[in-house]
Amino acid sequence: MDTQKPKILAIDDTPVNLLTLGAALNNEFDLQMATSGAMGIRLALQQPPDLILLDIMMPGMDGFETCSRLKAEPLLKDIPVIFVTAMHELDSEIKGLELGAADYITKPIQVKTARQRIRNLLEREYLRRQVMLQRDQLQADVAERRAAQEKLQLAAGVFASAREGIAITALNGCIIDINDAFTRITGYSREDALGRTPALLSSGHQTQEFYQLMWEQLNVKGHWFGEIWNRRKNGEVYAEMLTITTVCDAQGEAQNYVALFSDITAQKSTRKSLTILPTMTC
Repeated sequence: MDTQKPKILAIDDTPVNLLTLGAALNNEFDLQMATSGAMGIRLALQQPPDLILLDIMMPGMDGFETCSRLKAEPLLKDIPVIFVTAMHELDSEIKGLELGAADYITKPIQVKTARQRIRNLLEREYLRRQVMLQRDQLQADVAERRAAQEKLQLAAGVFASAREGIAITALNGCIIDINDAFTRITGYSREDALGRTPALLSSGHQTQEFYQLMWEQLNVKGHWFGEIWNRRKNGEVYAEMLTITTVCDAQGEAQNYVALFSDITAQKSTRKSLTILPTMTC
């Protein structure tokens, strides 16, 4: 449990009872006192205690009504209540328990017994709160994992159905995944590509300086975009529009590279044809 003294609110209309409680419990607990149900509720709302000791026989608002109002407050509904009373009738005990009381202490108060009951109840309440915190954390983890799984499923759908070729590599450049469009554009199957590097597609048209500048920009900006000439499995050279993006983890460290490309050979051929058409004169 917390090393700080547990906060206890004692609600009793008889000052001598409160003084007796204070003398008996003050060394071990941070004890706050109220002489009426209304005052007790007000103090509890201002600073919620860890436990409430509540007298039953009080003028105006008795302990039963006070307990009912305490349990109706969202901020106070889970705080354990111990009734302190000289009443021994079974019906009164049952009514208190039905209202949400956790235990009874009878008057005259046996200090050692009361102290141990309070300790036991506070320990149970501490354990209950720990269980609730763990449950909430587990629910949050499950919700987070479910959301992550949904994102993965969405990403997998986009990955599989994309018209552009996609290759994912490790930091060392080895290809760890490709999509169907990669195979359609390059002719290389998953078995051909996985474990290889993108040099598999090299056409030899780019210089070493080209690749050096590409990697410098990728490392500095986290992405690179441009045209490149590559070679299909059948030996055909083709032009592609290529985007390479660095994927980072939650700490901002580079984790993977994702290359997305499209075949623009036809467009480049069209543009080239247009530039060499003869000028028509009348």
